[in-house]
Amino acid sequence: MIRRPPRSTPKPSSAASDVYKRQILDTMNYWIEKTQKELFEIICKVNLVVINDEESQMLGKSDSIEECAKNILSCGPDYIIIKKGSHGAELFSKHQRSAIPALDNIKVVDPTGAGDSFVGGVCGYLALQPTISFKEIHNAMIYGAVIASFCIEEFGLARLQKISKENIDKRIKTFSNHLL
Repeated sequence: MIRRPPRSTPKPSSAASDVYKRQILDTMNYWIEKTQKELFEIICKVNLVVINDEESQMLGKSDSIEECAKNILSCGPDYIIIKKGSHGAELFSKHQRSAIPALDNIKVVDPTGAGDSFVGGVCGYLALQPTISFKEIHNAMIYGAVIASFCIEEFGLARLQKISKENIDKRIKTFSNHLL
């Protein structure tokens, strides 16, 4: 079990301002290795943490992704997304769990930036939602997976600079059976 650092300020109630509902933390192994105590101080103040499977094991102190999610959730966030690269992503809350696959049939040219593109897609989707719940975050992961699928088709930002809303909508249709 992870020892939760004390909160310097109370976590806002569910009726708190919408600004709080949109606090998302995406960290990386450097911060986990070098500043773990300070990182946990931040984790306990956000409601959504997004990390990859290796980082979840570093933070959650387990080989089981489910156990890692449970341990990280015990620190205070309401939700955690664990990215699993070409194996999709999983969303956890204290009482729910869901998973989405990665898009298949995509020609991978360069996977660099796919995780960041995924998070950007998640944030973009959530920014357009009037409220944030498990369902909205699950559906945001689908949007993020679609954005990441464009990222890996070319080097750098080349493919992302060419996509349109129509391109995105067409790929989202391939995920329609995964929408909540």
